[in-house]
Amino acid sequence: MSNAKHNRNADPNSFEPWLRRNVHPRLHEDARRAWRQGWHAQIAWMMKNMLHLRDDGTGPVAIKTQANRSQVLHQVFTQLRELGFKVANILSFNQKHLIALIALWAKEKQEPGTIAERRSVLSVFTKVIGKGGMVPSVKDFDKLGFSSSIAKRTTVALEDKSWANEQYTEASKAAHLLDYRYGHIVDVMRFFGLRGKEGYMLEPHLADRGTHLRLTQGTKNGRPRDVPIDTPEKRQLIDRCKAAVPDITDSISGKFRGLKDTVKWYLEKNNQIGATLAGNIGKQPHGLRHTFAQEELMKRGVPVAVKGAAGIPVDAPTLDRAGVKAARMEVAEAMGHSRISVTGAYAGSHRTIPVQSSDSNIDAAASQAPTQSDSEAEPNLAP
Repeated sequence: MSNAKHNRNADPNSFEPWLRRNVHPRLHEDARRAWRQGWHAQIAWMMKNMLHLRDDGTGPVAIKTQANRSQVLHQVFTQLRELGFKVANILSFNQKHLIALIALWAKEKQEPGTIAERRSVLSVFTKVIGKGGMVPSVKDFDKLGFSSSIAKRTTVALEDKSWANEQYTEASKAAHLLDYRYGHIVDVMRFFGLRGKEGYMLEPHLADRGTHLRLTQGTKNGRPRDVPIDTPEKRQLIDRCKAAVPDITDSISGKFRGLKDTVKWYLEKNNQIGATLAGNIGKQPHGLRHTFAQEELMKRGVPVAVKGAAGIPVDAPTLDRAGVKAARMEVAEAMGHSRISVTGAYAGSHRTIPVQSSDSNIDAAASQAPTQSDSEAEPNLAP
């Protein structure tokens, strides 16, 4: 492509004006080199220098998020070429391309969550290339001629993804035999509802505040939160973690490796004990968060629909609608969320399971089943 041509053209697709407006001068030559090499190199440059950051520019997004953005963008521009659009400059991405992609995904009957995820990546991408606002929210898909239903995903669980007690016992034993550090990570995920990243980045000495754990490392969007240490078993677990990690500033996984290597180490350990969908346990570690959330809801008197009759609380208070709402909010906050709706991703809705009961708790749990996604499946770590 001719830089001279771009210099004469000041539209948003023009490379040189965009470069001068948005990129530090010391990166200009590197960017020009990438743009001469084609769209693959352009995406790689964007991921290295711009798309690895949060929207507010305060720091990098999670490694998994970076990988997902890269994967989606490569898929998007590959599909555009298959559709007949010869896009040599990724800055030229426009609404015509967006509409063609959504039409293709709808024709392929892609899952709503998949379309929503791709929409999210394209929203970030178009902001970076100076075309913010081009990608509408899911609820505004009608502006492009599509129903919002093709990308509207529910947070209400339809199946139980929690671990049975025997599955956890087996996994914990295997994990401790494999690596005591990894064993402690499995345990804190189970009893404190931590995400994988929160588990391996937990600094037990610094996080222990007596009555609760103060989580600051590895939390979603960097939001700190408190998780109660409200049973003798939880207190004993934290004390064991501290004894196993003598350095007061050390994390459970250790400081002898960087974050990328820690992620690799953690995933390898998951595979080694069979904590994958294809492994002998048949569950991902994220399911331990489901176990925690369900137990916390039930002990407060909130039914867990995905467990059927087994999800009806026993020896728990009978709650009215306001009590159910308050209990769900309490659990949501302990899980690191600000919206009550997220509990539906762990407990489901009483309408989704054929449970016949006159128990007042079931009636009280007629919660508003949300349709705005906040689920956080970990295939991939981490929420």
